[in-house]
Amino acid sequence: MQASSPAADSKAMRPTADAARAASAAPATPNTAAQAPAAPQAAAVPSVTKVNKTIKLHTRGVTRMPWPSAGQASIGVVGMPNFGHSGGSGPVPTASVAKAMTAYQILKDHPLSPKSQGPTMRVTRAEALEFPHQVALQQSLVPVASGERLTERQALQALMLASADNVAQILARWDAGSVPQFIKKMNATAKELGMTHTHYTDPSGFEWHTRSTAQDQMLLATAALHLPSYKQIASQRTAVIPVAGHIKNFNKLLDDQGVIGIKTGSMNAAGGCLLFAAKYHMGHKNVLVVGTVLGQRDGSMGILDKAFLSSHNLLEGVKRALHPVTIVHKGQVIAHLPNSLLVTTGRLLYKHIG
Repeated sequence: MQASSPAADSKAMRPTADAARAASAAPATPNTAAQAPAAPQAAAVPSVTKVNKTIKLHTRGVTRMPWPSAGQASIGVVGMPNFGHSGGSGPVPTASVAKAMTAYQILKDHPLSPKSQGPTMRVTRAEALEFPHQVALQQSLVPVASGERLTERQALQALMLASADNVAQILARWDAGSVPQFIKKMNATAKELGMTHTHYTDPSGFEWHTRSTAQDQMLLATAALHLPSYKQIASQRTAVIPVAGHIKNFNKLLDDQGVIGIKTGSMNAAGGCLLFAAKYHMGHKNVLVVGTVLGQRDGSMGILDKAFLSSHNLLEGVKRALHPVTIVHKGQVIAHLPNSLLVTTGRLLYKHIG
């Protein structure tokens, strides 16, 4: 702990079953080491004393998270150790969750203020002519027309809400001059973020060779949510764009309280996938939760619905696992230091066992 002025009670977040206990340490004793005589008329330097109170947070058992029975999953609170992961740690297809990196790369290269539409891009004739072929491949698309103008924000809305594979290609060409050059930038950014088990082969995730892990995608989410426009677009329910008109966000998890995104994905090779985030107010402080589920399948429901259900269950598990307890009180002396007094910091601390 650091010296600070008194403030509100310091608290810790921990699993509901945990209990906070304060155990008294041995009484403070003076330093018995030999000291040089004090200089004439100088004030005596107070001796260093031992900490006179030990604050311990005892826990019982471990947090039991409702991990999905298939596929990969990982979840955690930003700024704390993750609750863990399930389903292995090898790279698997991500489907359209790959667009979360595409959007991050675009906003990294072309920052967008929350109220700005950003620069405009034009749909080429070749990109418009690709539409029937993309329909035949059963890609996720929005209609486009040759010469159509899209602002950066509109293109990102088509990418993140309607999950438009064709707009992922258009954004890639607009940003880097060509799709292959943009893919190189995506992989370089993944490396910068420490996503060591991630490799992108396309900007949309339609190719099953685009692979990542649940834990790697959490690194991306944590970085991307620092960009206000990223969070704003990812949490948007609807939008209106040229040619396509009114579009809706495929992410049904946005119906859950506190959820702020991020990106859906589904195809046969990848199963149901979801990169998600939620913001909760716990113990007088906001906490940001990020998580990923990949490869979700269930014979009783669609693969994307299974991804929504698995993500919902994990978020509920987090809310059950975190609970505020008081470990030190405002103004409580916990240690004596030379010429100073160490008191509670008034910061809200968080702890979980996972």
